[in-house]
Amino acid sequence: MSSHKPISMIIEARNTTVSLNVSTKVAKSKYQRHCSKDACSPESIFSPHDVFTAIRQHPEYTIADAVLNQSLFPGVGNIIKIESLHAARIDPRRFVQSLSEQELTTVVAECCAYTMNWYTTRKAFLKRVYN
Repeated sequence: MSSHKPISMIIEARNTTVSLNVSTKVAKSKYQRHCSKDACSPESIFSPHDVFTAIRQHPEYTIADAVLNQSLFPGVGNIIKIESLHAARIDPRRFVQSLSEQELTTVVAECCAYTMNWYTTRKAFLKRVYN
C-alpha cells in the first residue's frame, strides 16, 4: 500500500469552488512548509520569527495583505486581521517596509493571541472593530 494515495482538496475563492486530488506527499510537504507559521500550531511548533521573516520578505505588501496571505501567515482570516491590527494600533494600509521591528512583532503577537483565543473558545473573541 503506497503512502502517496491521492486525497481530495477543496479550494473556495470568489464564489467558485474547485475540487482536485493531490497526493499525500504534496499535502504533507505543504503542511511541513507552513506549520511553523500557522497561527493555530502548537507552541512547540509555531515560530513567530518564521512569520516575521516571511512577512519582511514582502516589503511592497500592505500589512493587511501580508497578514491575510496564507503562505506567509496561515490561520489568520479577515476578522483576526482587522481586530489584531486595531489592537496593535497599526493602520492596515501601511506597507510592511514602513513598520519597525517592534511594530511587526506586535502585529504577529496580536494575531496569534486573537487566533488562539478563538481556537480554544470556539468563538470570536471580543470584537472592537468588526461588527
